[in-house]
Amino acid sequence: MAAMKQSLPQSEADGISTRMLAVLWVPRFRLQAVLLNQASNPGSNLEAHGRAPSPALHGTVALVDGSSVRGLLLEATLCAERLGVAAGMAPAQALARCPQLELAVASETSEEWLAGRLLHFAGTLSPRVERQAPNRCLLDLRGLGIRDWNLWAQEALERLRHEFGMEAALGVAPQAGLAWCAARRAFPVRVVDAPEVFIEELTFAELEVSSTLQQQLEGWGVYTLGELLRLPKQGALERLGPEAAPLWELARDTRECVLRLESFPEVLQLSQDLEHPVQTLAPVIFILNRMIEQLASRMRLLHRVAAVLELKLFLENAPPYERHFGLPTPSREEAVMLRVLETHLEALTLEAALVGVSLKIREVLPSSQQLALFENPLRDPNRFGETLARLEALAGENRMGIPVPAHTHRPGAFHLLDPSKVFGAPPEPKRSPHPAGPQPTEPQHGLPLRRFRPALEALVHLKQHRPVRIHAGNISGAVLDCYGPYRLSGTWWEAGAWRREEWDIHLGGGAGGLYRLACEHGPPQVWTLEGCYDAHQWAVRRPPVSRTTFTSEPHDAHQ
Repeated sequence: MAAMKQSLPQSEADGISTRMLAVLWVPRFRLQAVLLNQASNPGSNLEAHGRAPSPALHGTVALVDGSSVRGLLLEATLCAERLGVAAGMAPAQALARCPQLELAVASETSEEWLAGRLLHFAGTLSPRVERQAPNRCLLDLRGLGIRDWNLWAQEALERLRHEFGMEAALGVAPQAGLAWCAARRAFPVRVVDAPEVFIEELTFAELEVSSTLQQQLEGWGVYTLGELLRLPKQGALERLGPEAAPLWELARDTRECVLRLESFPEVLQLSQDLEHPVQTLAPVIFILNRMIEQLASRMRLLHRVAAVLELKLFLENAPPYERHFGLPTPSREEAVMLRVLETHLEALTLEAALVGVSLKIREVLPSSQQLALFENPLRDPNRFGETLARLEALAGENRMGIPVPAHTHRPGAFHLLDPSKVFGAPPEPKRSPHPAGPQPTEPQHGLPLRRFRPALEALVHLKQHRPVRIHAGNISGAVLDCYGPYRLSGTWWEAGAWRREEWDIHLGGGAGGLYRLACEHGPPQVWTLEGCYDAHQWAVRRPPVSRTTFTSEPHDAHQ
């Protein structure tokens, strides 16, 4: 033992290391993959027998190789092994020893599924993870601030068993090779505080030494790694060959282990439960401010910017409230993101008390845009977006935007465009509508119609189905002349079908002039005064009152 201490570096001889590595290992991995995958599916055989999916290795179950003609056993649970079942047996032989044995067929899909979950869990323990095998991960624990390795490892395995139902082992040591050996010796945790003592106890079977070398060492009376290291290295290697060199490297290698790190998708999401239900949103803004600061710092490390904020408020005895906020310009500035959320929360009224908050950010790569010489972009797009959010809070949801005529022939129909997308989008290059050159356009005929916004509801007196007198607010009088009806209809194939009649009327009296009168066939039937034709042009030029004289919208249908 004294010779062993002299052969090791002083830091290892004292049991002190500035870097600790851990190996997370899942024994009976292929069997656990099948059992857990079956237990996660409703109506599986395991549920029919009343067994819980966690832990997975309870009961007498064995795994059969479905790709082989003979179908030998690959793995078995500990209970089955105690009854005489072992890997390599034929199913008939195993059932003869254990009649209550259940057989499961190996599945590559289940193994890939469980390997992904194991890697995901390893990423929650350390940001530096190397996948050495589907059932084994190497973790770099440097800089995690762990004081009690045993307590940390036990809590990690308990969480793995509770969340995923996996039975695993965890070995912690200053070197990767020792951590792997510790994981195989773990029940279920093994922390190597004194490497020299641990190396002294390692057998060659644990080190996966070939049977030929192991027999040769046993012929020398050497059964452990500690006994081998007491021999002269040069003479032993000359007799054993280069196959024994890794055994010395395992014990005396002081080089820093370089990991082939796995890349994990970063989920920018934070949640917090409130200790007591709250009725006001002031505490929520304080919590969101802290969440945004943390998420913004993570985005700076990832060189990402926020494009969409996903807010979720958990209510007491009520479904959660969810809302997504798109930033006009992707940003990671805390003030910008907080203003977007705060503007919406100021006018928000919840139906129940608040018990939790969740904030998720959908991030994108920052983009740069080269502006043209005469382009005039928004000075502050995010400030403009904040102004739009305040206007929407005052006017109501989906009641603010840029009106655009709808793709229909219904007069006055329109929809609203999001101003942030219109003003924030790069301008399209101007192109001539006629590349071959300007084409002559037909001059427009008719009088301009000045519409009333909104249209005036009218009381109409009819005689022989024609208007003879109207009353619409301050506009009333007898109808001197009328032309119509001009019938329009549209979207008759949908639930929102519409049908209307239009009249061009000439009123006398103080409100004399040319007007457009419309009747919406309901139910109910509603008469409205849509607008008046330009009075100045009507006074100067009085063309015959005909349908082709006045401007109006195209028709969906004519009857």
